[in-house]
Amino acid sequence: MKISNHERQKFMRLIEDPATAVGIQIPDRIVWNGMEIRLRDEVWELTHEKNRKDRKKELLEILTSFIKVKIERIRTGDITMEEGENLAEECVGLKRAMEDLLNIKNESDMEEELKAREIEDQKRWLDLIRQVKH
Repeated sequence: MKISNHERQKFMRLIEDPATAVGIQIPDRIVWNGMEIRLRDEVWELTHEKNRKDRKKELLEILTSFIKVKIERIRTGDITMEEGENLAEECVGLKRAMEDLLNIKNESDMEEELKAREIEDQKRWLDLIRQVKH
């Protein structure tokens, strides 16, 4: 039995809800344009090897396109309830992968953040010294 518009909307709300990604595993593998991507491994590697901005950007673009295709299938495809559930679950797992990738800070970002903190600490010390002098 094919899904109704109400069921399609339910799947879309599920995908859009940020809380649904909590506890969801990133898919082990995806196939995009004939290329197999070990998604879970790649995300793990990128979160631990922070200087691979180019691969991170490429993977985010792939995931964005992949999710768009899946969402379009939910919105307009002639799918069953089971297919809709599977597509929605895949989208949530892909969103989780994207969130993990977007939260990666590369070393230069971390160095800038550290420098900014040091500068703020120095300013606070100078203010304290000025207050103690007076």
